Amino acid sequence: KFGPYAQSMVGGGRTGASNNTPPSICLIALTIWLVGLAMLARPMVSRWLQGRRAWSSVIAANSMIMTVFLWHLTALLVVSITILPTGFPQPEAGSGAWWALRPVWILMLVVFLVPFVFLFGRFERPRTKARQRSSGGSIGTIKSTVAILMLTLSLGGFATAGFANVGDLGSSGSFPFIPPAACALALVAGSVLLRSRYETV
Repeated sequence: KFGPYAQSMVGGGRTGASNNTPPSICLIALTIWLVGLAMLARPMVSRWLQGRRAWSSVIAANSMIMTVFLWHLTALLVVSITILPTGFPQPEAGSGAWWALRPVWILMLVVFLVPFVFLFGRFERPRTKARQRSSGGSIGTIKSTVAILMLTLSLGGFATAGFANVGDLGSSGSFPFIPPAACALALVAGSVLLRSRYETV
């Protein structure tokens, strides 16, 4: 721990000031150290990736990396509410016992994450032979533009006002002229419109 800042490099709150907003010296130092480590390891990793099996493994992992990113916190939540109440040891962060339990903890997270990746990973993989609908290039561009505007507006509204009053037909606060319910409709309509621009043949 450094000064008033929390031990965790992400989040914060109960144990001290956040290292993220604004970035603390600790977070900047950690970033420099990680980038330096990656640059030192780059020649060795590049040689390892010249092998066909290694490169194929990287491609396979990359095909589902966004799914892992989006669902890893859900897996963490599931583990926390199912495993921790059973009496799983929670030693002090940074202690020897804490480090000794990290492999076990990570293994449990992976076990709970695998079903999410199995279920949702297929949506991340690009469709083959996708083409623009016969409505024409200019119409397709208009569709995409309108869809992106709707998604930006809706996500911006939710980012500032939250999801608590999503059914409210009144003012959203952050966007006085757009109620939260309209943001929800814009999110759905924008997603459908953007998806409709492409079809699989």
